[in-house]
Amino acid sequence: MEVWVSNMPLLFLAALTLTMLAVIYYDMREFIIPNTLCVAIAMLYLPGFYFLGLDPVNGALTGGIVLLLGMGLFALKVMGGGDIKLLAVLALWTGWSEVTITFLVYMALFGGIFAIGVLIVRNLVRLPNLPKILTKGQPIPYGVAIAFAFLAVLWQGKLFAFTF
Repeated sequence: MEVWVSNMPLLFLAALTLTMLAVIYYDMREFIIPNTLCVAIAMLYLPGFYFLGLDPVNGALTGGIVLLLGMGLFALKVMGGGDIKLLAVLALWTGWSEVTITFLVYMALFGGIFAIGVLIVRNLVRLPNLPKILTKGQPIPYGVAIAFAFLAVLWQGKLFAFTF
């Protein structure tokens, strides 16, 4: 039993990493973040706060605030609904702390780099039947930047400690 519990952070690291990779895949391919992935992230949080020592009240309040602010951004057509749902469930994990600020800074940096890269490729590539992401006039799937930012704070050990 001790070995299982001592490896718990690695299990959460693996599960969250795989979930973020799935978010990146679906958002780049379909421009959608499936609800099942957001639900999976939220469901992982339930045992996560117990096994990893996260603060459930801080996480829930932060997630709720992000969701409310996000609903306003969605109503103003600034962000998509999938991006808002993803940010809200990831805010459960970051809570309101310095990790949240780091996550937001990474998200802005990765989002800017990703958007510029996509726009450059869209202007350079002139082939028929391009994937949706490379088609001019299509939105840029921001869930990709959100997922990469979360992976950055996750793998830096800012959410919870883990060792190999």
